[in-house]
Amino acid sequence: MAGWIVVFFVLAVIGWAVVQRLGWIKIPDAAAKLRSGAILVDVRTPSEYRMSKVDGAYNVPLGEFSQTVETKGWSKDQQIVVYCASGNRSRAAIRQLTALGYPHVWNLGTVGRARQAAAELGGQDRATP
Repeated sequence: MAGWIVVFFVLAVIGWAVVQRLGWIKIPDAAAKLRSGAILVDVRTPSEYRMSKVDGAYNVPLGEFSQTVETKGWSKDQQIVVYCASGNRSRAAIRQLTALGYPHVWNLGTVGRARQAAAELGGQDRATP
């Protein structure tokens, strides 16, 4: 039993370290930003998006990202929270948004974490784009 506790603790610490190293926003912080009007953006492919949507998320695939963001008409002051399947594409999207002049952008990482952040809104009504 003590061995399992040690294993669990080590895995928890490793998980925490990975999230810190990747620069992902904490789930409660992402939920707070969404609550205050941040845009939630899913950069997965349209087929991935259709298979598992997160309520209130815009689907802007990474391959079309820069061009599509420019057509959305989002203010440069808009807060934007981005996610994908693994966190890699969302990290690339953050770099693109920053290059386009959006300073208020955060990488939420994975779709699972996006689901958790949306759930923390506690039933707050968010329109699905």
